[in-house]
Amino acid sequence: MTLTVEWLEDPQRWSELRDPWDLMAERSAWPTIYATWDFLDCCRLHFAPRRSRLAIAVVREGRQAVGFAPMLITQRQRFGLPMRQLGLLASWEADRAPLVVTAGRESECIEALLAAIAERERDWDYLQLNELAPEAPLVAALRGWATAARGFRLVESHPSPSPFINLETDVDGWLASLGASTRKSFRRYQRQLEALGRCELEMCDAPETIGPALERYLEIEDRSWKRGAGQGVAKDQRNRAFYRDALPRLAARRRGAVALLTVDGKPIAGNIELWLGRVGYCPQTTFDPEFARYSPGNVLQVMTLRWHHARGIKEYGLFGRFLENKRRFTQDFRANLNLRVLQMRSPRHWILFTPGLLRREQARPKPVVAPASGATEENGEA
Repeated sequence: MTLTVEWLEDPQRWSELRDPWDLMAERSAWPTIYATWDFLDCCRLHFAPRRSRLAIAVVREGRQAVGFAPMLITQRQRFGLPMRQLGLLASWEADRAPLVVTAGRESECIEALLAAIAERERDWDYLQLNELAPEAPLVAALRGWATAARGFRLVESHPSPSPFINLETDVDGWLASLGASTRKSFRRYQRQLEALGRCELEMCDAPETIGPALERYLEIEDRSWKRGAGQGVAKDQRNRAFYRDALPRLAARRRGAVALLTVDGKPIAGNIELWLGRVGYCPQTTFDPEFARYSPGNVLQVMTLRWHHARGIKEYGLFGRFLENKRRFTQDFRANLNLRVLQMRSPRHWILFTPGLLRREQARPKPVVAPASGATEENGEA
């Protein structure tokens, strides 16, 4: 049976998808917290630009939904001209989030989705998909689709990679991979903290405890360097509101927690912990500078990894740390890819996009062989 695509723009109809959406996300080939309905809905409520509207693609076989694509159309301007972006509902907030598709039906669902996007070409000027796994079926399909169609220009860029800790063996196996010096320093810091008082991990993963735990986390963050640098959970009101909304929702479905390292009951370090299936994530982390000499964030990290591994987590993404700091924890990184498809089918499109393409062509060395997928540039902007 031929697959069809229905587009939903009504927030009420989006709300009705919650249970079937999450069931499909859990059973998909690449389950991730960043594809769950609650995470995406919180992104919609707190981060979607004012001049945007939902464009949720529901791929159906008959009346049965077999795939979802959470998308958003955002109105922008360039050179005084209107410009419409079609992109994913969660962009920078999500890491390597795939489409939500029934396992084994990725190729046919993606083919149907791209055909439906092409049919809506009057509604968008460029398609932006960020933080994709280069090996994802969507990437190969989109490259072929964009290069085969007349009037499209594909632009690729490579953002920072995604580091992760491999827990297929156990936490001690991971510690051993770091080398004797790093392993000993982690143990030394924990002993030093234990000498100060009762050193404990508080994992607040229930809806009634995660909210108060987040406020304790924010108190630590407020004392840290992040306040002055405009970083962290409280970097702005939208971000703070997002976590206050998202964490209780995720905890209610056993998908989120606030981890606190305490000494005699005083919180000195904290992590935001998310997970789905066999994969855990740390999108935010902080520590009290008063205890910096003891590296409380490192001590907390080892404790949380033991907690996750005991519950079946086999991979742990390190998104709450700067890249150089992440190298202390792992040498395992996954490449990421940003893809942008520009429509070049009218004078307005040429005015909008040609200057940016020319600047990037002039700013980078010419490749010996042009990549078959189209132009390449640094940051994905055109």
